[in-house]
Amino acid sequence: MWKKIILSLVSTIVLLTCIINNCNCAIIQDSPLILVRNFDNSNGPPIKLGSNPMATILYPKNNEFVTDFLLDLKLHFDLKHPFVNRVTDVCIGMRMLRGKTGKSEDISTCENNIQHFRSQANGIKAKLEQMEIELPFRGYYIIELAMFHNNEILHNVIHNFSYGIAGNCENTLQKRENFIMTKVEHNNYGNDPRNILQLHPLCYDWYGNNLNNLENLDVLSSASTFRGSFGVDYTSQLQGNGDIAMLNFVLARHPRILNIVELGTFAGITSLHLGISMSLRNNGHFDTFDVQDHRPFNVKKIFTNMQDTMQFQIADFINLQPLQVTDKVSNADLVFIDSSSNDRDGKKLAIAYGKIMKVGSIIIVSHCPGESNNLNEWMNDMAKIAFTYKYHDVIANKNVVSSFGIFEKYNSEDEAKVKLCENPFLNCQKVQQPGQQQQQQGPKVTSQPMVRV
Repeated sequence: MWKKIILSLVSTIVLLTCIINNCNCAIIQDSPLILVRNFDNSNGPPIKLGSNPMATILYPKNNEFVTDFLLDLKLHFDLKHPFVNRVTDVCIGMRMLRGKTGKSEDISTCENNIQHFRSQANGIKAKLEQMEIELPFRGYYIIELAMFHNNEILHNVIHNFSYGIAGNCENTLQKRENFIMTKVEHNNYGNDPRNILQLHPLCYDWYGNNLNNLENLDVLSSASTFRGSFGVDYTSQLQGNGDIAMLNFVLARHPRILNIVELGTFAGITSLHLGISMSLRNNGHFDTFDVQDHRPFNVKKIFTNMQDTMQFQIADFINLQPLQVTDKVSNADLVFIDSSSNDRDGKKLAIAYGKIMKVGSIIIVSHCPGESNNLNEWMNDMAKIAFTYKYHDVIANKNVVSSFGIFEKYNSEDEAKVKLCENPFLNCQKVQQPGQQQQQQGPKVTSQPMVRV
């Protein structure tokens, strides 16, 4: 039974996967790359088969750049080769090169005990090509196809390829002129394994003709180089395009929102989006707070020109609850909490400020649930302060891919839990009062929600 193979590059762990019964897997050794099984190679080099190769790797081609994180392996076997029926074992091995000082990461798998290769070749080829091999890190790779006859290597072919590194794109990004933020590494979401720098708009001349499978192209998430607003570089905005779409969804669905408070301004790009949205509404107003002012000059200038509807203030809303913040939050229709930084516990802030918010108001938390919490905990804890989790079916949709957690406040904890259980992805258990029939004390969330992509 063939299974999914994931190249998991965690610390120095090497994933070695054998799938076929009685498999003596090929292990990629130190350079030069040679597939070696438990064979006696004392008889010398591979058998000379003539000028025509018995097998070739069609994709990835040698020295090719790969744009998809799922490797679409393609092979060819020459079934007319005179030695083809001597093949008893076929192995595929792959290595990610980690540099001179780093350890390489290897995977391999074999089809063993082949009785009649010519008649079995199509099935073997299909199995090898159907493997889902994930390339989780940008870098250089080596892939090798080897064919054996018992203890002898009949034929092998080696291809080098790269994923996420091509041409001078990375250098272009390092040297680019960015009026908002110039450091690529400033935003840690730029280090996401699937965040292909070559998909940055500045590199379109290269990647525009090299995308093999647009279905795997990540343009929506906060890990995408496509994110950003107003033509601002992706490193200056933590919200992905799916988040911006979700924000517009909430504002359009709730036209009564006239006062927005943002806790966490950063460079102020999302702040401009929120502020302009309030400027377009009669009597709309936007306030944003941060512990420091990270806004560049051009953003500050826009705030100054629009000071009637949008204002920035420095305030320690993380460790304290200063009056200047609580006064605005208590009257807000929507509070937007940026919990992307390690020093900001989004749930702690949501609960602390949610307690003083009015009925009918909304909290949006970016990067929810975060690494230290799960969504079920969020829903239960927010329900205790009368907030209900909303719009999961839209947020988790593959065409949206938002990192937002959206909560709306009701009159009481019991009402919030009743509304919570109206979510179609939850199974809720009604708890009865002792000695009473059909008396609802409040639903209890008993199941985990869908896993967000």
